[in-house]
Amino acid sequence: MLQRRVGHFFPSPIVVHHELADDALGNIFKLVDPDNGICVILGEKYEFALIRDEVRRILGIATTMDSGGSRLRPYRRTSGQC
Repeated sequence: MLQRRVGHFFPSPIVVHHELADDALGNIFKLVDPDNGICVILGEKYEFALIRDEVRRILGIATTMDSGGSRLRPYRRTSGQC
């Protein structure tokens, strides 16, 4: 990595539009673009919008569960089935 990277290095996390990572003037190690659901780690872009949506869905289920006594109904097998 050090042999091919030149310019300024920005090791601190940055929250801005992901196109800033395309700028050839610097190397951004950690960038998050929450509006477009993209993060940049060591120059590689990754989409996280689907993961964020699933976390929000699970949070809603957990919040409902918490308001209902923090318990899920136990799974019960019927006899003779695996």
